[in-house]
Amino acid sequence: MLWFLLAFVATIIASITNISDKVLVSKYLKNPFLGTIVCNIAGIPILSAAFLLKPPEILSMEEFVRVFIAVLFGIAGTLLYFKAMQKAEASRVLVTLQAFPVFVLVFAIIFLGETPSYVQIAGIVLVVIAAMLVSARKLDKNRWALATLLCSFLWAINAVTIKHILASVDYWSLFLWSSAMILAIYVLALPLYFKELKSSLLAKPKLLTFAFLSQGSFFTSYVLRLLAFSIGYVSLVSAVGALQPFIVLAFAFLVSRFAPFLFKETFDVKSAITKIASVVLAVFGTLLLL
Repeated sequence: MLWFLLAFVATIIASITNISDKVLVSKYLKNPFLGTIVCNIAGIPILSAAFLLKPPEILSMEEFVRVFIAVLFGIAGTLLYFKAMQKAEASRVLVTLQAFPVFVLVFAIIFLGETPSYVQIAGIVLVVIAAMLVSARKLDKNRWALATLLCSFLWAINAVTIKHILASVDYWSLFLWSSAMILAIYVLALPLYFKELKSSLLAKPKLLTFAFLSQGSFFTSYVLRLLAFSIGYVSLVSAVGALQPFIVLAFAFLVSRFAPFLFKETFDVKSAITKIASVVLAVFGTLLLL
């Protein structure tokens, strides 16, 4: 069950990324795209150290193209994720993101030949219900929910593509090359937002602290998840991520309780019941998927 332990630890660490991202887009940055640029700039020294620690293998042209395609889907999903984080509470966004393992399972059946049992299908249904429940209102009145669902779809394509790539590329090389590609894309976009970024940094230099925290935790969780992908089924590893809303909800409560100046989530009785019910369904659905 090493794949499960790796996926579970990755999920806990990824929750730190979610909280850091929420602080960035709600307190320091109004432009969600700028949030991704800041985080990737903060990741330059971390990625450079990783390259020096263990250089990656050289990719063939076909492998390079496949990694680049996966990166594009990942970036598109990330932009939608930051947009949703800006508009809604972190715990709500993370529960709605649990459509991600559903999409992964479907794609894994079609493209990787993985087959779900009836119990896993029941788990899928529960995860979908949890995602709908947390929206609280009709989806057309929750633009952030639609953005999050589309983000889940794009990230699922990214995950299945990565699993396919791992058949010929080791997880460390995939991590370094995909991260370098992501960084290069954001660097190319930097001139378009340089003035806005400069003014944000001068006005609120503390945003770099959360950018480093976000990117550092993201890199760590990404490596662990890639390693889990390399030794386990992509549908099962992705399903472990359904535990993330519970962890994010706990972190969000702690932030709201002890550092409300960063951001504050609603914890009234009705909201708490909805969130807890959604998280319980998502977690139980994940257990059935396993």
